[in-house]
Amino acid sequence: MAALAVASLGMRHLSRRWNDWNDATSFNFIVRKETEDPCGYDGFNSVDFSDDYCGSAFGENTLAIAVASYQSAILGEPTISEANIIVDQTKQFNIFDGNLVQFGIQGVDFRRVALHELGHAIGLGHETSNKAIMAPSISNLDRLQPDDIAGAEKLYDGSINCAVADLAFGLTSNALNSTDCTVSDLLPGSRDTSPIDLYRFSLTNPATLRLGMTSSTLDSVLLIADENLQVIGFDNKSINECDSSLTQLLQPGLYYLLANTFDSPVKSECGISGDYQINAILSSGWVNPLGTSTSLSGDAANAVFSGGITSDKGVNFTNQFSPDASLDIVGRIDVDPQHVGQEGFIVIVAVVDQQILFLNEAGEFVDAAANPGVITRASNNNALLQSRN
Repeated sequence: MAALAVASLGMRHLSRRWNDWNDATSFNFIVRKETEDPCGYDGFNSVDFSDDYCGSAFGENTLAIAVASYQSAILGEPTISEANIIVDQTKQFNIFDGNLVQFGIQGVDFRRVALHELGHAIGLGHETSNKAIMAPSISNLDRLQPDDIAGAEKLYDGSINCAVADLAFGLTSNALNSTDCTVSDLLPGSRDTSPIDLYRFSLTNPATLRLGMTSSTLDSVLLIADENLQVIGFDNKSINECDSSLTQLLQPGLYYLLANTFDSPVKSECGISGDYQINAILSSGWVNPLGTSTSLSGDAANAVFSGGITSDKGVNFTNQFSPDASLDIVGRIDVDPQHVGQEGFIVIVAVVDQQILFLNEAGEFVDAAANPGVITRASNNNALLQSRN
């Protein structure tokens, strides 16, 4: 009965320590009350209180053990696929603040044990240089320390440490070289020093994205990642050629296109730096966002512009066509609520080589050079300004 009481007390207190990590860092523990075996690899992260560690005796000074399983990642270092914690229930635990040894208090403060093992579960190792709850031995520290929080933030802060450009569907020309961001910059903890360029795009409807990355000097690697930078598709043709291609069916959401190469040459005829060109063809049965919105003053705008071009009367919207195709253009503007009901206008612009053409209210394209500094309006109508659903 004593062991069960300790286990019950520990589980209740352990849930509070989950919240300590959640409140102080970008990591988020989600608790599910299910019975899983921490000694079996089943894809679940489990916690248990036991007399032994999966049949092996705990060390004399061991209070708990956290064991993590890893799986290889397409980009960056291996990632944790499962983390299990087993607490030695034969030890006497208590809950108290302050010094580890206090007159009249028996046992070891469970808070320190729980915080430490949960730190291992999210990928932190032992810290020997700075004051930390992740020190190899339990001490008078009874709360998360700045070093603990900084370590978790480095792994899970969700920030992107590389410049990100909006993906233009069609042709994009760029280069990879030693001045670019690297995979290790993008994913702290990685030892991959290969250069990488990031392009962001979002979809409001399912679409198929066909990509081709070509270069005469660069060993090309194409990757698509979700909003958490988890790679969901990649292509590497380095075995046969320097170019790469990728076709991916994507659901609505935010995505990143990653243009990458290797940190050391794979083929002698393909280098790890040089110019490249990406051809991105998006095909969908619906129109999708056209990119980040900005106001005429250059500030961010809350309106959402969607559009598409079709040659089959809306069955499929895409961005590349045969020269003799007959095209229909569909546009949609979702206005932010603060501008609903206000007067507005629509500008339609065509760029042909270096010539900029505005569509006027008569339905004719006029050369912008004929009226420098004048924005020609295609339509004026406050009824067009309707709020987003």
